[in-house]
Amino acid sequence: MSLGKVFRLLFGAMMVAVAFALGASALIAGSSVLFGTDSDDYFTTPRETFSSTTYAITTKRIDLGRPGPQHRWPKGKVGTVRIKASSQTPLFVGVGPAREVEAYLQNIEHDEVIDVRYHPFATSMSRQFRSGTRQPARPGLQTFWVAQSTAASPSATATLTWDVSAGEWEAVIMNADATQVVDARVSAGVKINWLGRFSIATGSVALLMLAVGITLLAAGGRQQTSSFQSAQATTGSSTATLRAGQSPVQLVGHLDPNLSRWTWLVKWFLAIPHFVILAVLWTVFAVLTLVAMVAILFTGKYPRSIFDFNVGVLRWSWRVGFYANSALGTDKYPPFTLADVDYPARLTIAYPEKLSRGLVLVKWLLALPHLFIIGFLTSSAAWSWSWGKTGDTSRFSLGGGLIGLLSLVAGVILLFTGRYPKDLYDIILGFNRWVYRVAAYVSLMTDTYPPFRLDQGPDEPSVGAPPSPPESSPPSQQLATPSRQLTNS
Repeated sequence: MSLGKVFRLLFGAMMVAVAFALGASALIAGSSVLFGTDSDDYFTTPRETFSSTTYAITTKRIDLGRPGPQHRWPKGKVGTVRIKASSQTPLFVGVGPAREVEAYLQNIEHDEVIDVRYHPFATSMSRQFRSGTRQPARPGLQTFWVAQSTAASPSATATLTWDVSAGEWEAVIMNADATQVVDARVSAGVKINWLGRFSIATGSVALLMLAVGITLLAAGGRQQTSSFQSAQATTGSSTATLRAGQSPVQLVGHLDPNLSRWTWLVKWFLAIPHFVILAVLWTVFAVLTLVAMVAILFTGKYPRSIFDFNVGVLRWSWRVGFYANSALGTDKYPPFTLADVDYPARLTIAYPEKLSRGLVLVKWLLALPHLFIIGFLTSSAAWSWSWGKTGDTSRFSLGGGLIGLLSLVAGVILLFTGRYPKDLYDIILGFNRWVYRVAAYVSLMTDTYPPFRLDQGPDEPSVGAPPSPPESSPPSQQLATPSRQLTNS
């Protein structure tokens, strides 16, 4: 595969991944606007009781940036804050510059709210007591408030609305007559004026990027198909025709006869560029699998361009795993390509001409027994140890599951003996073959249920091979008959 084709595939993959993230953001923002606000488009907290035996309850400083031309927010364009408070006595609610509020409440007893947490059944508040000896003047007579509201009568609700702007601010709740003991039921809300526009704009950009990304992937997929067919013709293998009983997933891994004793220690580091690219490719793999699922539901076919791309991702992953962490079977650095190229580790999957529409929704459920086994083979959770006293526990976790552990054992043996045990290698290849068969089934690439069988060895088991000839009789039995004949005669 040429460098240009690789860049088209990778750039298309990244475009689809970014589009997916932007689309999720747009969906969250849009759903928040539709379902997360009240009738006035405010995100509102529950109404909770805030009490203090002091003269006032204040928030801590709210820093919204320095005011000035470079930080000037158009009034009413960013958002609006709304505070509602009610009590048995008339209440005052105000928002003012932090310095002015602090000067007003200097040497006056008040509680500063540090943090408020809303739990399912209760609300907790952290506060800091500020001591003082003075009695404050009535808050409604002060001139520094940028927004304020006073309840007209007992049990009435004071409702403050404030268009957010740059600066440092504090909100204050007091009795209107500036007396001690504040007991208020308070709710706060915010209206983000640009959230709807943000959702529409982000969604539009996501759709555009998705269209461009899919176009690039489709173009790469068509070219990939040509390379795939050419490579199959060269090697003489075919994934289109399967003999009875043959798995549609063909995984091969040939062990290098002259492996370096120590290179396996740094292969994980050398393969970091591959890991970074595969992280992106697997994100796209997941998205395209969902697209393929919808296509199979309606047409019974797996889109060929998506199929070739996803097979390429699996193939790339197998090559990197064979080199770096899942087998350590070669010192040959894996190529940066989705194509089926000449490499000791190869993977092909037969393209299904027709797939079951009903199975597409339940394959993950049918594969649960396999997934438990695969989790043991590949998950670091399979190898965890704890030690130490109760409450003072240390934990060590080894990544890679059983496959990673066996590969590590093989690497240690290779380091000290210069030899990779063949029996151990055959088992590791069998486990990897099991993993990729299940991956292909769960990814909807085949309707053939993966067998509960460990097919060991570097090559796929042959199907339809002639039976072995019967064993010849031992020499002792062959000589017995003439001897008896001679004796009888």
